[in-house]
Amino acid sequence: IPGFKGDPRFSKFYARSKTPMKDGFSGTVKIASEKEIAKKRKDLQNSLKETLLVQARSNVPEDFVLYDNAVFFSFEDTGGVSYSKKDSVKITEKGVVYGMLLNKNELSKDIATNTVGDYAGEDVFALGLEDLKFSVNKGEFDPEKDTRLSFTLLGPVTVVWVVDENAVASTLAGTNRMDFQKTISSKYSNIQTADATIRPFWKKMFPEDAKDITIKKIEPAKS
Repeated sequence: IPGFKGDPRFSKFYARSKTPMKDGFSGTVKIASEKEIAKKRKDLQNSLKETLLVQARSNVPEDFVLYDNAVFFSFEDTGGVSYSKKDSVKITEKGVVYGMLLNKNELSKDIATNTVGDYAGEDVFALGLEDLKFSVNKGEFDPEKDTRLSFTLLGPVTVVWVVDENAVASTLAGTNRMDFQKTISSKYSNIQTADATIRPFWKKMFPEDAKDITIKKIEPAKS
């Protein structure tokens, strides 16, 4: 250690490299300012965000929804130098994306529970889920440390009850056309309106075989 020269410690302290020394040089170098490096790192992070978000969205399962504000990023400086003999320096950045996926079926049920007074746990789906605005309720969320997240969803949705077409067809099989509305209203409270067409028009009964009955669902427009 040069600073110990002339001191007894000079001959007693030493260090040895386990690997060969490399990348050193002697001479004049150009140095990038901390401000410029910080700006470039910010640009790198923004570019990484775009790339990572595209990759994350491409891997979202069909039954889940990923909101823009339910995506969290972390970045790590993975090296680089602020000086060089050339006109540029190299800096590197590592990015990780975390996404909170919400199951559409469970989310639809939660929305119905909190907004529909007579909802009793039936299968439903909410039209317009993807257009809702997601926001974290309090502070910042750290996906690497936090295990709970309080959030708010804002926006209009239309809650639609899921209708089992096979069950409806089986119920109607062999019944009188005149009893259609009564049968539907008494057995399927989740059906808002229904109409029936029997061909030829002069027939009064639905087919005996449920497979010969076709059910067409018409979904309501988004709110």
